[in-house]
Amino acid sequence: MPLSSKKIIEFINAKDNSFTSNQLVDFFVSGKSAKLRKSGKRKGKNERASGTGEHKDIRRIQETLNVLELIGYVSRKNNSFSRSKNFESTAVFKSGKKGDGIAELPLLEILIDKKNTLNAHSGDTVKVIITDYRHNEFFGRVTKILQRSKESYLARKIKSQGEYSILELLDTPGYPNVIAKGSVHPKSILKIELTGNTISSLPEAEIISVAVSDPDKFDFERVVLRHRLPDQYDNIFREEDFISALSENEISNRKDFTEIYTVTIDGETAKDFDDAVSLRKNPGGYTLYVHIADVSAYIEKNSFLDREALNRGNSYYLGNRVIPMLPEVLSNNLCSLVPHKERFTLSAVMDYDLNGRIKKSFFTRGKILSNRRLTYNLADKILDEQMKTDESFELLTGLYEFTQILKQRRIENGRIDLNLSDNVLVYEDDKFKNIQPAKRLKSHSIIEECMLSANEIVSKAIKDSKIPSLYRIHEDMSAENIVKLKKFLNSLGIGVKKQKEIDKTLQDIISSVKSREYEQVVNFIILKSMMQAYYDVEPLGHFGLGFEDYTHFTSPIRRYPDLIVHRCLKTLIDSSKPIYTKEELSIIGEKTSKTERFAQKAERDLYKIKSCRIMEEHIGEVFEGIISSIASFGIYVSLDKIPVEGMIPLKLLTDDFYLVKEDDFTVIGRRHGKRFILGDRIMVKVIRSDYVSMQIDFEYINLL
Repeated sequence: MPLSSKKIIEFINAKDNSFTSNQLVDFFVSGKSAKLRKSGKRKGKNERASGTGEHKDIRRIQETLNVLELIGYVSRKNNSFSRSKNFESTAVFKSGKKGDGIAELPLLEILIDKKNTLNAHSGDTVKVIITDYRHNEFFGRVTKILQRSKESYLARKIKSQGEYSILELLDTPGYPNVIAKGSVHPKSILKIELTGNTISSLPEAEIISVAVSDPDKFDFERVVLRHRLPDQYDNIFREEDFISALSENEISNRKDFTEIYTVTIDGETAKDFDDAVSLRKNPGGYTLYVHIADVSAYIEKNSFLDREALNRGNSYYLGNRVIPMLPEVLSNNLCSLVPHKERFTLSAVMDYDLNGRIKKSFFTRGKILSNRRLTYNLADKILDEQMKTDESFELLTGLYEFTQILKQRRIENGRIDLNLSDNVLVYEDDKFKNIQPAKRLKSHSIIEECMLSANEIVSKAIKDSKIPSLYRIHEDMSAENIVKLKKFLNSLGIGVKKQKEIDKTLQDIISSVKSREYEQVVNFIILKSMMQAYYDVEPLGHFGLGFEDYTHFTSPIRRYPDLIVHRCLKTLIDSSKPIYTKEELSIIGEKTSKTERFAQKAERDLYKIKSCRIMEEHIGEVFEGIISSIASFGIYVSLDKIPVEGMIPLKLLTDDFYLVKEDDFTVIGRRHGKRFILGDRIMVKVIRSDYVSMQIDFEYINLL
């Protein structure tokens, strides 16, 4: 049996004095071989293949020692190792949905199985010991609960029991019941904290307050609680402290771009401007300037603020509110490329020929003076109305001409240009009013192509320099998903031509369904068939964009991996030693990939809640829509008139016994053979909209 990291860690944890890797080899490898010889047993077939089992065990010992040294659990002096922390650390525990959890340290997450949590609750401060390392993840067990952190929840009263109220916890799997002293109005939504005690076999809760009546504030606080999102920053950071801490290298070694006409283009309500663009056209081609806020000038590696930014991973955008990755003094001021103020940047300067082929590029610390803050709508208006007297007209027309050349080249080179319309929550005077499709403007395309250019060129430069860094990875579509996708397309009568390159096949399909009624569904299923993007130390490229080289460089105010890439790029600019090891970056990449998914889930949940609030006003109304998904318990329908999705529960289809064939994207009646197929046009009635459960239910009227 191969040697496990668990056994190695148990051995090290039992050592009171220093040891060497050779001692581990003698104990585990030589000792095992001696036992085999003594017993007369022979090595197994798998152990003999492709090198001996001893070699694999030795590699496992070395790998385990290296990773334990990286996180500070063993220290090395020459060839000798010492156990430095007894594998025990103080961490904050975060509960999982299945009773398991994660012990969170600044640069490390330790997975805790349900049986090893010691009944820790989310937010508790615990002592945790590492017991295993496998598949690039640490496993452990809680050894002591140092401090209970009362868990906050939203709850709804379901009944009274004497002087107590029985409540059900919202946003918790199974909606478990708790008990709290006091009488409250039936169905009141309350903010409660668990005390850690029990009454009548139910967990005791303390009622903190009745939930706020303002629906926007309530929905925001609910999503924050549901996903245990970080708090807002305290207003303790001062601009002068950051300025005085700037190093001489960050101040003096900067190229001056202040004489070049430069603009930012962002959304109407944006407050943090982390990218600005300039363009110069000449007879031989174009010079594109992409200036990115130099956050790394103000935040040192491993500083308190750096660790906090890593813990958050990214900013969280929830409707008209944001939980920022950085304090406002940085995100909205010192690092924000506001107009008419000098700001530090990390700038990518790229020369292209007239056909959009890169000729050369360089990167530098920069200093800019943004001439104008444009919104997407204003930039588009200047372009569409040919506002030649506007000071930004020449720059915008040049940028649009150039970026369309880039876009066409990228599609020809394998980029998959999905035609999916985003939907946005609309607020008026900070009050939620509506949901509507977002308009895709020329100005969006300009900024998108400029940022893609910078990300690609920076990625290639760092890769070629062999400096360890983080990359944005999007792997090729799996063979299994390709088969499922073809099956779905065939059900719509869309033939799939055989091509060597799947990306070009997909782009042909996207083009062929343009303006058809099922266009959005086809695009969405193609998107769902793709692998999920993530951060990693290996430059594996980006399938969806068709790039061999890709990273995230352009948003260090709101994404921690971009801050990492800035630091790595500066080692290239300065010809200095790499600032990170691959092992450090691997841990950071895994953590920030997770926080990105937390943010996406939180944003989706807020959208669901707001969808329910909108549809509360339309109970009993009939709408047309399209079948957008098939599940074991119902048929999901996206409405045409209002961009929301609801479900026809199968239990409401009483005219037959319906079978769900998820692989065939079909629901079929056993007796009468009626079929509901993904992409079918359908008419439904709204019968229920509950923002608490985040569910909208439809009644089937007829197929169209």
